[in-house]
Amino acid sequence: MPKSHERIAQEREFRKARIADAAMRLFAEHGFSSVSVEQIAEASGYTRVSVYNHFRGKPMIYLYLVQRGCELLAEEIEQRVTADLSPRTAFQTFLECLIDCIEKQPSFFELYFLERERVQRDMSAEEVAQLDEAHFRIERPTRQLFERGIAANAYHDIDSATATNLFYASFAGAILLFRTHTFKANLRQLLHAVGHYYLRGLASGEGAYVMPTRELPPNS
Repeated sequence: MPKSHERIAQEREFRKARIADAAMRLFAEHGFSSVSVEQIAEASGYTRVSVYNHFRGKPMIYLYLVQRGCELLAEEIEQRVTADLSPRTAFQTFLECLIDCIEKQPSFFELYFLERERVQRDMSAEEVAQLDEAHFRIERPTRQLFERGIAANAYHDIDSATATNLFYASFAGAILLFRTHTFKANLRQLLHAVGHYYLRGLASGEGAYVMPTRELPPNS
């Protein structure tokens, strides 16, 4: 009995996810640049040809992983950071979403924050646009979080786009420092400290500071 188009699509998505999961494990262990397509094929249980049948190369595997990870994280933020929460509680809940994601998928954030520049050099303009949209998927609910706090007069002297960019710069910097330096605190404690002092900074600025930021494209 011939397979339905839906069954074929499901099987193809299963193979893509299996290849991507194997790649993620290798990227976490060896770094993106040190892993070959051949190694990904061997780790996934498929042939090199099969990997290329599903992905143009490592940059497309990276794109798939970032798209999947960003979508899951954005959905988690949207479900947990509800409109009825106070600005401070909303921020703390948002921070917990990020930290929980790091603990469940520790290598995702390293890909997300630390590997993009080198990976996108080998991407087409269309692929870079898809990568941007994956990042926007997390940036949108983050900006909304800060917009609600600004509207409630809980955050001062900043706009939502600048608040979002500076927060992620601080957050990513803490992850990088934890990778390269020794701390008595664990990563969760360090990231809670980043969130704590960032929140204090939003309520004690001295005059407005607006950082140039790019416009978000409309939701599609």
